[in-house]
Amino acid sequence: MAYLAEPEPNFSKFDFSQYMSISPQLAGLYAHSAMANFFRGDRLLSKNWFPEQTGSIWKLDMKWRSDLQYKNDGVNAVWELKPISNFVNSSLSLSGKSQVKFYADMESYTQNKKFYVGSSNGAPIPPINGRTLNHMGYQFSYMVPFGGDGMIYYSCLNCDSPERERVRETNHSPKVTTQTVNQIGAATAAFMVFIRILPWLLPN
Repeated sequence: MAYLAEPEPNFSKFDFSQYMSISPQLAGLYAHSAMANFFRGDRLLSKNWFPEQTGSIWKLDMKWRSDLQYKNDGVNAVWELKPISNFVNSSLSLSGKSQVKFYADMESYTQNKKFYVGSSNGAPIPPINGRTLNHMGYQFSYMVPFGGDGMIYYSCLNCDSPERERVRETNHSPKVTTQTVNQIGAATAAFMVFIRILPWLLPN
């Protein structure tokens, strides 16, 4: 008797978000992948925007990877993607700015063209600002609060409770819009700044 082999499951199209939440580290990988796919998948954007660019100086055994680069007629810029929870430490501190500045300096050295931090020298705000993208069934919203600091922030909309998020969508509730994403990101950032300065406001 002959037996027909069952087809192997196609995990590339499998929606894992139906069954599990994910760690912050994995959410970060997915958010980076969603952003990279967004820029690489658009023929017009891919002419000037280059995600996940790896650079190196082999003599010094140095390697780095900038999350996003912009190149257009001598206007060159570097961007870094972070979770919104890093807003205070990245946009409001020297440590976050120094990381993007390091990438810009290294790219300037290795590519023999001047790179700047974000939109500080004429580069536009990345067109991912205000968008919601999907990867492996998880939804990520992106925002650029300032521009000149070279920071892009993401929030995962259904990483912690995928089932609840799925039910909310199937009940025909309003979809996430660009305005909603920006409002959520701005409110989160303002709250985190308040928490950081709260100890200074309280009496000793």
